[in-house]
Amino acid sequence: MNRIRLTFLFICVLLYSCHENVEVESQSGAGLAMEAWSNVRFAGSTAVSSQSILKAFEQAKTTTRSRDQAQWRAIGPKNIGGRTLCLAFHPTNPDLIYAGSASGGLWRTYSAGVGYNGWLQVPINLPVYSVASILISKSNPDVLYVGTGEVYNKNSAQPGIVDRTTRGTYGMGIIKSTDGGISWSQILPLTKSLISGVQDMEFDPYDDHIIYAATTQGVYKSTNEGTSWTLIHDLPMAVDVDVSPKNPETIFVTHGSFNDNAISGIYRSNNSGNSFIKLKNGLPDSYSGKTRMAISQSNPDILYASVANALSSIGLFLSVDGGNTWDKMNGKDVANVQGWYSHDISIDPKDANFISYVGQNVYTSDNKGQSFTNVSSWDAGDMGRVPVGGLEGDPTVYVHADVHATYFHPLRPDDIFYATDGGIFLTSDRGSTFQGRNGGYQTSQFYANFSASKKDANFAIGGMQDNGSAIYDGQDGWIKVVGGDGMSTAIHGLNENIIFASYQFFGLNRSFDKGKTFEYAVPSNFTLVNELKAFNTPYEIIPSSPNSIYAGAQKVYLNENNGQPSGWRSLHSNPLDANATILALSVSPTDPTLIFASTSPINENTIPKLFKSNNGGISWQQLMNLPARAAMDITFDPSNGQIVYIVYSGFGAGTHVFKSIDAGNTWQNIENGLPDVPTNCISVNPLRTKELYVGNDLGVFFSANGGNTWERFMEGLPSAIMAMSISITSQADRIKVATHGNGVYESPLALGVATKEISNPALQQFKVYPNPAVQSPSSASFSLTKPADFYISVVDIQGKLIYKSSKQLGHIGQVIFPFDISLFNRGVYTVVLQGMIRQDKSPFYQSKMWIKQ
Repeated sequence: MNRIRLTFLFICVLLYSCHENVEVESQSGAGLAMEAWSNVRFAGSTAVSSQSILKAFEQAKTTTRSRDQAQWRAIGPKNIGGRTLCLAFHPTNPDLIYAGSASGGLWRTYSAGVGYNGWLQVPINLPVYSVASILISKSNPDVLYVGTGEVYNKNSAQPGIVDRTTRGTYGMGIIKSTDGGISWSQILPLTKSLISGVQDMEFDPYDDHIIYAATTQGVYKSTNEGTSWTLIHDLPMAVDVDVSPKNPETIFVTHGSFNDNAISGIYRSNNSGNSFIKLKNGLPDSYSGKTRMAISQSNPDILYASVANALSSIGLFLSVDGGNTWDKMNGKDVANVQGWYSHDISIDPKDANFISYVGQNVYTSDNKGQSFTNVSSWDAGDMGRVPVGGLEGDPTVYVHADVHATYFHPLRPDDIFYATDGGIFLTSDRGSTFQGRNGGYQTSQFYANFSASKKDANFAIGGMQDNGSAIYDGQDGWIKVVGGDGMSTAIHGLNENIIFASYQFFGLNRSFDKGKTFEYAVPSNFTLVNELKAFNTPYEIIPSSPNSIYAGAQKVYLNENNGQPSGWRSLHSNPLDANATILALSVSPTDPTLIFASTSPINENTIPKLFKSNNGGISWQQLMNLPARAAMDITFDPSNGQIVYIVYSGFGAGTHVFKSIDAGNTWQNIENGLPDVPTNCISVNPLRTKELYVGNDLGVFFSANGGNTWERFMEGLPSAIMAMSISITSQADRIKVATHGNGVYESPLALGVATKEISNPALQQFKVYPNPAVQSPSSASFSLTKPADFYISVVDIQGKLIYKSSKQLGHIGQVIFPFDISLFNRGVYTVVLQGMIRQDKSPFYQSKMWIKQ
């Protein structure tokens, strides 16, 4: 397999040399990703409480009907781990480990991560995305505490408006389970801001009833197993909390926030948290990043601290007297532009001289940090299809970049684990060799513009945060094809051998052999490269002219030769908005000159906007009387180029889903009870165009009637997912949802009231009898000339599913399927026959009106 070393080096050179904004140049991809995530969700919003997501979650369950015919199943990637923030180890079972993902919830392994299905997601019937800290009670391991939310910047009254750079993911405080993760309850809500987090938690080493929590709002303490909490250190952005195993009255806490020196520091309490003092005597007075700390278990007077500015490490500091004095042992820059984000330290529990020190890569020292050995290399990973649960790169050096946490396994201290932006890794020989432990760990963070084949359910491509782009070909193990932060993708409308993938800021690549090889396709004149662009730069293949592509920076560009680098030209001279970049594009399926574009601001004083062109992008008009929010997705009805749908991010009831039947001249709000959360995507079933699917920050919702009513379409999905992109393979009766944190799921399409029949020569003489029916049985019958799989469903006059059979096998000849009419009240129904011929995978869809008297 090819190494990704050269690819990533080229990406870094391009990203840092071509971008004009100096501040952005010095940020990492993680910082840019979080800025983009926060910007689109909160631009134009006022203050939002952390309970907003929970409230919307509960309302959606009680006020929105559930269409339980969804049959979602996880399709991967199960060989590519997503961003991981923390691990926790069972006190007596060395193979039982928990993992906290950045936006994919809580996971558990019973095999120390070994195996094809090494990890299983822990169901939590709450909107839990980011898990930053986990505690397991030693006295009763069925008692679990989970700290939620990922935050790297000080809270403000208006999340995403002030200090939006490098914010993280929704938090809902601390949740607790007393039955080993079967049921959960919220025990510490952090209500000041939606973007809040619990970055670390620790027990009193002698009493599991006493818990300390480092949160974005300060340090909290509970003395009764989380029943009640007291804020004991009212300083924001607590990062790390440690309790001395020698004296439980001694508590250390670190504070730090992106570019905020005023709150940074290490604090100590000698009286169980009643008061704290800031430690100095050799430590930096302040810093613009954060500090991670560790206390030696074998000698608790020995403390290590990894101190960093926002964009570089300051160094490793050592105290041998319990924190009274400190010495700088080494100035190695392990964080490398991510001192605000990912670095950590852990100490061998048997030998205080040996430490694991991590940042972008992994380092070890056996002399208290006086010197370090760099034992890993992030650029030694393999491209192509790495095996599920197997090696992901050169076993002598490969650990994925951006290590958030390092742990000596408490029961197997020769094993050192790492939580990284590419999942979970392990060394069992102190850094001589490494192995990934990511089998089944489906936590990839996909972005918008995931692409699925129109006809082949086993072909799709998408881009993931810090894990490049990957191709799905029907296997759990996806094929890595382009590095960097994977962004927008596309598949040619007529020739699916032609596909596109990209990395951040329009690092466009194209393939003419269905992804076997890719070539660089960024414009050769660099006009588009140098122009300010969205992190996930949008581009769209023109449906009626699939060799042509529109792309958006601050202006809209056209390429009429499948992305040939020399073929790009701008369509207008001035930016759509001088203070914004283009966020989303859409082109009419019947008229290539009708284009919509939305923008996202690049400073605090600009609001998102929506524009329309009727002349192929030569001139544009701003569309008014729509929400001042980020329009995340713009979708046309595939059969009618005048019907267009738009979905909006942000918060505010009645502001998320809009429809126009006159090409955007007028708009109708069709939210109609959908939850008040950021909404990311909308898709129209091309065979039955009244059937709509919406993806938002709580999941997937379905309408059978053009948006008049909505139903939850969640069966088989986690309780809450961030649905970023929805793709329909109508010819194979499949829908895929790409999520930001839980990889990709697939389901058969919903069964609504039929608006378009799908005839099939192998299916004949479909009828329902008796009709009208008075007593059971009633039957559906039809004839087949080829074997087929089919379902029988019955929907009422409002389009609500009343009955659906399990999948049935129909043999050649007449097929009779009886159903019990006592299930139905008197009224008018539609009986739907839907299925697929086994031999050629061709679908059929027929419906008959049926009356129950």
